Amino acid sequence: HGFDVDTPFAELPVAIREVILHGSGERKIEFRYLSERGGELIRRHPFEGIIPNLERRYRETDSNLIREELAKFISARPCPGCGGARLNQAARHVFIDDVALPELTAWSVSQTQAFFARLDLPGRRGEGQGAEQ
Repeated sequence: HGFDVDTPFAELPVAIREVILHGSGERKIEFRYLSERGGELIRRHPFEGIIPNLERRYRETDSNLIREELAKFISARPCPGCGGARLNQAARHVFIDDVALPELTAWSVSQTQAFFARLDLPGRRGEGQGAEQ
């Protein structure tokens, strides 16, 4: 990918950081290796990425020791963009009866069911509520 491996990670272009962290997908990247005899080998293949590599190794290992070591790199923290809501920006700005969708999705099933049961929806679907069937 043509970058200096001595460049601090934070100073690399975003596209390079994405490839390092998440891999190159199907795109083949040129790698240069030193052979056992001291010669240079050049190979082209996709790069798995650091995060997929750690996840795969964690999933595939039978060793508790390896799993414990890899677990040090796994953290459960909310996304800074959505605050852990797991909703895109448009969905985070949807309100139903003054309740934001992220708040609503955090409720229990019984809370959500009670909320929608008492909700008075105007319009065609709401007009039939309470009317003779």
